[in-house]
Amino acid sequence: MNNTKVWVVQKWIQDLEFEFCGVFSTEEKALAACIHKDCYVAPVILDDKVSEERIPWPGLYYPYYEKLDKIEKILKEAGCIKVEG
Repeated sequence: MNNTKVWVVQKWIQDLEFEFCGVFSTEEKALAACIHKDCYVAPVILDDKVSEERIPWPGLYYPYYEKLDKIEKILKEAGCIKVEG
């Protein structure tokens, strides 16, 4: 397996709509590309196949938000995140 990590930046538009902003070689470069409060940063390992099960993207975060209650609620309602309990 290739352990090369890159960083994806996307901007949340609404519901499950996102705008792709780029892929970067470092987290710092990805953060610099987050010029809007609705941008998120997420790591990706090259050549690493992900599970087909819908789970939250490991390591994804919105640098301008401390709490993502609204976005998390939308993702849960859309079935993109397992709701436990």
